[in-house]
Amino acid sequence: MNQAVGNGEQGREPSAAPQPDVEPQKMSLPPANNPTVPKVSREKRILKFVKDWGGVATVLIAILYTFPFDAAGRFIHWREQSLLDARKVLSEVAALYGAGTVAAANIQDAQARSFLLGTYNIRIYNALLQDRAVIKAAENKLLPSELYMIGSLYSLMGLSDGIPYYKLAISKSKNDDEKVTIYREMGDALFRPGSYQDIAEARVDYDQALSIASKIPYQQMTYIQYAAELGQLELLYGDWKCGQTVTSYVVGLLDPVISANVPQQLKDLDTGLHSSLATFIQPGPNQPSNGCTNPLPLLETNLGVGATRPPSNALGPTNALNSATSVLAPPASLATPASTK
Repeated sequence: MNQAVGNGEQGREPSAAPQPDVEPQKMSLPPANNPTVPKVSREKRILKFVKDWGGVATVLIAILYTFPFDAAGRFIHWREQSLLDARKVLSEVAALYGAGTVAAANIQDAQARSFLLGTYNIRIYNALLQDRAVIKAAENKLLPSELYMIGSLYSLMGLSDGIPYYKLAISKSKNDDEKVTIYREMGDALFRPGSYQDIAEARVDYDQALSIASKIPYQQMTYIQYAAELGQLELLYGDWKCGQTVTSYVVGLLDPVISANVPQQLKDLDTGLHSSLATFIQPGPNQPSNGCTNPLPLLETNLGVGATRPPSNALGPTNALNSATSVLAPPASLATPASTK
């Protein structure tokens, strides 16, 4: 198009005003290098182009203006539709989880509360199974926190599908707080009896969580909670001697700091662990008692009850879905062991 216009311009003599009837030798012609001539020529070419193509340009501007809202939008949505669909599923399931938590908190009768939670469990279970393929299609595009949420939800429902999502979340995460929480949850899910129980891998996961938490001052309480939980899981489902060793270590951390100024939660934990040591005085039937397979990562910072967690948007111990034993699941084994015998 530009070439044709250019050729046409080159093929025509520049238009000029009518010449007066004078002798040629008396005409005052501008010098050849006078910039006025090319300037006038450029202006004329621009005006002619606008005249010829102005209507087309208007149409093109209108098309380009609406393109992002129509064709480009469809193209982007087509490429990201799997991610949008997966996040829609997560939003719906999270809403069910939240509704179940709120509804259960308002019911005092234990039997009625259990029945209500059961109905929400069924709805969450059905939603996850129905949209399993939708979530799978977008798993590599989801954020670590989203993958963690999927792992938690699957594990809450007793589905082995949660384990790969925990692992994928850890592989994509660059945040230690996230990793501590996810390793612990995966270990808890694998330690408990079920179709995918794997105590050896569960121990590795707990070791990873405790190893990271042991080096972070504001994770001291998290370390104590998870180490105590590991000890109880060993006493219940794993190695009796290892459970005694880990539980005794945590009691040794807690006893010196227990006073009127510590949170009641720590006092209850310390009391429960002492009760556990007194109750599980010998291995259960056919329970191994060989000691811990791996050395327990020890707390590397001085225990300070006042240690605080810095501001962070990272997934952490206070997340609503940080526990596979939350309100929609059976209580954790940190309850007094006598009730679990």
